[in-house]
Amino acid sequence: MPTLGEHLAELCAQKGVRPKDVVKNADMDRFYGAEIFSGKRCNPSREYVLRLALGLGLTYKECQRLLTVAGKNPLYPRVGSDAVIIKCLHSGLCYQEAENLLFEMGLPTLKGKV
Repeated sequence: MPTLGEHLAELCAQKGVRPKDVVKNADMDRFYGAEIFSGKRCNPSREYVLRLALGLGLTYKECQRLLTVAGKNPLYPRVGSDAVIIKCLHSGLCYQEAENLLFEMGLPTLKGKV
């Protein structure tokens, strides 16, 4: 199994995006994001992994794989916030749109749990 940094680099290559753009799309500190991509931070929180998934524009299946590689629990549709994120992934919504939707529904946001 690849490391999280290796898997993220592979996803960036597949999607044709630069890691720094993914970090920006995920509204993450650029230094922290760079450490995740380089492998210096090999155990970011589940929320950070989900932010990266939304920042990369991943599909549901790709997101589940990313969570597995990161050693995090997969998305589970019976959990309210997970269900919203699943909907966002299926709809192709970006990180900020997902945050707004979570906030509007009174659910914990990804930024609030870091």
